[in-house]
Amino acid sequence: KIAIWLSKRVYKNPGGIGLASPETMQLAIEEIGLWRVLLAGFVSLITKPFGIKGIFYIIAGDKARGIDGPVPYAIPPYNTYASKIPLEPKKTAIEISREIGFPTAIVDANDLGVRILGASKGIDKKILIKALKDNPLGQCDESTPIGILRKI
Repeated sequence: KIAIWLSKRVYKNPGGIGLASPETMQLAIEEIGLWRVLLAGFVSLITKPFGIKGIFYIIAGDKARGIDGPVPYAIPPYNTYASKIPLEPKKTAIEISREIGFPTAIVDANDLGVRILGASKGIDKKILIKALKDNPLGQCDESTPIGILRKI
């Protein structure tokens, strides 16, 4: 019930659901705890009138920021499910890199920005963020969960 109540009080970003649905808010509570969600919301409420935006996610952290809600334009089954970021993205990137023999990164990219969740050695994070800034893999059903970047 608290997730329903809180989700009704969250800014509804036109770029996606964020934590403005009961399902995504519940995941945030499970991931970071109710008290941290409440603290982030309270501090955000205080700072917004001063034009300071984004404080909620600074306090809530990557686990809350990375929650994706179900939207019609997402790849199935994510068009009907809320999802979290990978459990251990850095460890996973290192393991994948070891298996394929190339530097690897796990990235959360969307129309609002790019966040590198985990990376193996050999990844130039500035170049990767710049290359993915316009979200070339997309957000809709034409998008792909895996991309390969290489020098031409």
